Amino acid sequence: MGMTTIIILALLVVLGLYLIGVFNRLVSLKNRYQNAFAQIEVQLKRRYDLIPNLGEGLPESRKRDSGGCYGRPKCCHGRPSGGCFRSGQHCCHARTGE
Repeated sequence: MGMTTIIILALLVVLGLYLIGVFNRLVSLKNRYQNAFAQIEVQLKRRYDLIPNLGEGLPESRKRDSGGCYGRPKCCHGRPSGGCFRSGQHCCHARTGE
């Protein structure tokens, strides 16, 4: 065997090891990608499963929030009832009992 053959074989071995390393890196990145999306799917499923629980609490909160600005068409400053809160207090209708 000549020196040229040994150099060519060494280069082929190095190239083969490099390609194996690249392949392993790509497989590990694919696994990380699939794992990340699987975790996102789990979180979305948990959130979706909690949606019925939101509806269960609505009747109680409607009874509790029936007073004050809720249910009034206008607030004391002519704003819709959604703008009734100023610095954490109810509008003047709720304070004066009108």
